[in-house]
Amino acid sequence: PTSVWQLIILAFCLALGWGLSKALIHVLAHRKNQSSLAGRYAGNSLRKAFFPLISWFLVLLAKWLLVGFFSTKVLSLALVPLLGLSVLYITLFMARRVFGISSKAVAAVKFVEKVLVALVWLGMLLYVLGVYNDFLSWLDSIAFVINQKTKISLLTLLSAGVWIFLTVVIALLVSTILSDRLDRIKDLEPNLKEVLARLIRVLLLVLALLVSLNLVGIDLTALSVFGGALGV
Repeated sequence: PTSVWQLIILAFCLALGWGLSKALIHVLAHRKNQSSLAGRYAGNSLRKAFFPLISWFLVLLAKWLLVGFFSTKVLSLALVPLLGLSVLYITLFMARRVFGISSKAVAAVKFVEKVLVALVWLGMLLYVLGVYNDFLSWLDSIAFVINQKTKISLLTLLSAGVWIFLTVVIALLVSTILSDRLDRIKDLEPNLKEVLARLIRVLLLVLALLVSLNLVGIDLTALSVFGGALGV
């Protein structure tokens, strides 16, 4: 009986999330016509994220309210694909907004989209099957040592790759937004705008790299050999 009630609550949350997402898309529809072609291209992914993201919040709220009354395993299971799809579409929105609508950029984003879709569904499948932690432990067991003190495993490298991708995309997105703001300033010369835009992009990229490596626990001193190349 508790599973039936959870399915009913889940269906209600999904229906409410669908209605709220449609209402939000309708409210933002007038801004779509005013935005650039690149903005409309990126906005398609963002609008796709509304339904799973809103539904995720609703299901999470329902789980929090009902956890003291009966089991919420079905709701907990439903949170996995909803969050995965939300992260996927938001990441694609940032990638499309950063790389633009040129033919090469569109091809690159499509390739990234296929990789992200495969990784998200693989992660959700491993979690549902209950072997997610075992898979991570296996990846962590494949490791090598640098300087006889720093251990770097395959899990660390994969995590670093994911975090570097996310932080770099966010850094490029912020730099793109700031560059657009600089272009609107009429008092600055075009050359100065270009220099400031490139300087901001470089600083944000370096900061993104340092933050991503720190998030996965990689000791930056272990990479001192590559310091000169990184500086260049």
